Amino acid sequence: MRKSLLTQAQAHIIDRVSLKYGDIITFDQAMNVFGRDYSRAYLKRIMSQLVRNGWLVRLKKGEYFITDLSNLGRTSLSVYFIANYYVKDSYVSFGQALQYHGMYDQLLSTVISLSLTQHKSVVLEGITYRYIKTQDKYYYGYEEVRVDGRVVRVATAEKALIDMIQFHRTAGAVDMVAEKVMNYYHELDLDRLAHYLARSNQTVRRIFGTILDKARDEENQQRSAEHMIGIVKVAGEGEGKRLLAETSGGSGIAA
Repeated sequence: MRKSLLTQAQAHIIDRVSLKYGDIITFDQAMNVFGRDYSRAYLKRIMSQLVRNGWLVRLKKGEYFITDLSNLGRTSLSVYFIANYYVKDSYVSFGQALQYHGMYDQLLSTVISLSLTQHKSVVLEGITYRYIKTQDKYYYGYEEVRVDGRVVRVATAEKALIDMIQFHRTAGAVDMVAEKVMNYYHELDLDRLAHYLARSNQTVRRIFGTILDKARDEENQQRSAEHMIGIVKVAGEGEGKRLLAETSGGSGIAA
């Protein structure tokens, strides 16, 4: 298929280099394969042509992703892998991590990662990859998982929520975290969350204390309501209402 769309030299370069190094290659790797056959200037010209024709996507200077006919001109790499690729000592957090854990379903145009080094934002294919530098003591709470067959580092749901409060402490961020804690209270690992909070600063602990207190109150109210509904179902409507009236201090329930 490639030979019908590319020159013989272009197809030969792509096939040989990808066979040895995979679908992410560098110019130096191409030189390593073809240094005896082609001059540096000639190989640069061929690879520039491949970029223009969509067979290579430039990830950074001298580094490329090899596409195929189904995604010509675009990578097929996950945003998690790309975020890790640009900054090795980093993990994806905030909304994109919550999306991985099934807690966020909106399309994101910015992927935020925590990193041990300062790095400027990178834009690739309309997605902005932003990096927040953190201290060693806060660089934890991530997992190495496979996404599209590649190992990536993604924050646990609990750490992603904490990171949002610690590094993006706006009213909107606090509201979103509160909403996620309320909606996914039973899915969250509360022991893990408590362990992480013990390593967080006082402000983060205070904000989460308020959020968790409210979540527990709502949980207790829901259990109480479910208990009352159970009384009605077991005792029958008339007797159930009488018992509920006694339980609620005689206030009763309107017929």
